[in-house]
Amino acid sequence: MIDIPIRYYRDYAGAYDYETLGLSLEECALLVVDVEGTAPNPTTEHMIAPALQAARACGMRVAYVHNDLRLVANPENIVSEVWGRTKGLSGDALAGWRNRAEFAPEYLDCVRPQDDEPNFPKWIWSGFHNTFLDQYLRSCGIRTLFA
Repeated sequence: MIDIPIRYYRDYAGAYDYETLGLSLEECALLVVDVEGTAPNPTTEHMIAPALQAARACGMRVAYVHNDLRLVANPENIVSEVWGRTKGLSGDALAGWRNRAEFAPEYLDCVRPQDDEPNFPKWIWSGFHNTFLDQYLRSCGIRTLFA
């Protein structure tokens, strides 16, 4: 079990109430979203990495989702245009992404996926849209995600 302190609002006197919610660890997973990149930064190193270490230490299932520009790198796609601006790319540089046979995201060592942790490519906004993440989580009996 994992105990999570919660606060919730009531529509009557004593507006807030507090409880501890007990969750089955086997039904929980940590979803690590968009941590790819090798530039050191405080959020990844001092917030995400410790959460990841804690999840692994208690045996919680871990899954990743990452952006894969190849999925949207066509000139007619508005997502491609936005991503191109984000990555400082345009025109031929985006076409280079489209033609890549393989892509492997890079990570800081402190948040690198382990071999037994799935890493799902997504096209930008949702790790669930047009991916197998939902199917994977359901097949593992996961009911609660920490992200």
